[in-house]
Amino acid sequence: MQSAPAMLAFLERHTPLRFQLTTEGDPLDGNAGGKTFGRMVTPAPLRARVLAGASLKLRCSPLPHVYTYQEVIGDDPYHYPLRVALRLSPRIIWRWLTGARTKGAALITGLLAGCLAHGCRLETAARVVRLDYTPERGVTGAWFSRQGRLTQVKTTQGVVLASGGFEWDALRRSRHFPGAFDFISSPPPMRGTPTGWPRLSARVWPIWIRRPSPVRFPRAMKDSVTGCRSFFSMNPMSCW
Repeated sequence: MQSAPAMLAFLERHTPLRFQLTTEGDPLDGNAGGKTFGRMVTPAPLRARVLAGASLKLRCSPLPHVYTYQEVIGDDPYHYPLRVALRLSPRIIWRWLTGARTKGAALITGLLAGCLAHGCRLETAARVVRLDYTPERGVTGAWFSRQGRLTQVKTTQGVVLASGGFEWDALRRSRHFPGAFDFISSPPPMRGTPTGWPRLSARVWPIWIRRPSPVRFPRAMKDSVTGCRSFFSMNPMSCW
């Protein structure tokens, strides 16, 4: 939490993203240090033209991104869809005309624009299949498969495995999160492939694998707005 302001300032300095505060608090706000208001931020609407010239295709969200997060919380379009749509219609039409994205779509658009502006090279439709690792040097690179061809990438700083969750892996989902749910709102590729690899070293994997937290989240969370029990009800976006 102490580094969060610096991280947000870094993103706003190096990407077109701008963040707005929401009214939501911590999921477990009753714990020590928990806040009942204003813990989370969300990206402001962002026009897709910031990616002009990039040959990237953003995956559509499983949930509509017509409204901002603040509008979903404050205006409640789930329970009053017609009333909210009519009241916010000028704003929504303007977003449609300008190609503005909201929520997760705005986030990934801004992050990609920042990466491209700083000379990053993006390889889409590429699946990481293994890491280069030695006990002495740790992780020194990775291999990815693209169109049937293996490519090695070497690193001097490290490898970030941002694989998302494993909610579409039925076996691991039933093992770690048994119970009923109404839908899975993330894209089908969310299978968490790297989380199933053999553990190379305790230093390689996230801290929750080495030392589970005593805090346990509910297995099935019921959304106070929609009334549905959703499994990993985030809206991850990626490009392919």
